[in-house]
Amino acid sequence: MLINNAGCYVSDLQLNVDGIEMQFATNHIGHFLLTNLILDNVKAAGNARIINLSSIAHNSTRELNLDDINYANEEYSGWKAYSRSKYCNILFTKELAKRLEKDEITVNAVHPGGVRTEIAEKNANWYTKLGWTIMKPFMITVEKGAATSIYLASSLDVSDKTGHYWVKSKQEWSNRPSQDEANWLALWEKSEKLVGQEFPA
Repeated sequence: MLINNAGCYVSDLQLNVDGIEMQFATNHIGHFLLTNLILDNVKAAGNARIINLSSIAHNSTRELNLDDINYANEEYSGWKAYSRSKYCNILFTKELAKRLEKDEITVNAVHPGGVRTEIAEKNANWYTKLGWTIMKPFMITVEKGAATSIYLASSLDVSDKTGHYWVKSKQEWSNRPSQDEANWLALWEKSEKLVGQEFPA
């Protein structure tokens, strides 16, 4: 089982050490590279499952300008960048599922729910921190947030389910642009260029 759960939120534009916008780098590129680097091991395990943590926040992303991932020509918004990174989690899930369909490996994306973590308290501006603090008492526990991932990692009922988006352990539709295979491939190829490696089908 591989569960790609790492994530961050930042309010102001930050680039990582490789010069890539921080949320895109952490929430997508890190998962993309790690998964592909260990994919031979995953295949060797047999009947493996890969789960990518996305979010309902992906819904507000209708298009993705892969030529301007660092917002050189667009005003930066932390929430917009977060939404785009979660949208990328779904595109990556669908493309990887297609590539692994003959390897008996399932790949699925998950919206864990509004989970009571510190993700919007570390690198957020003051009003985002305030809003998060106000909402936290109404959020679910980390244990409840992990429930769908655990279900997809362990249940025999979903052993043949792949390339889907899940909410509360039920299959849901991700937004319409994420259903376009051209978008899956475009993100994959851009991700390969950013990490300087090709991962053929």
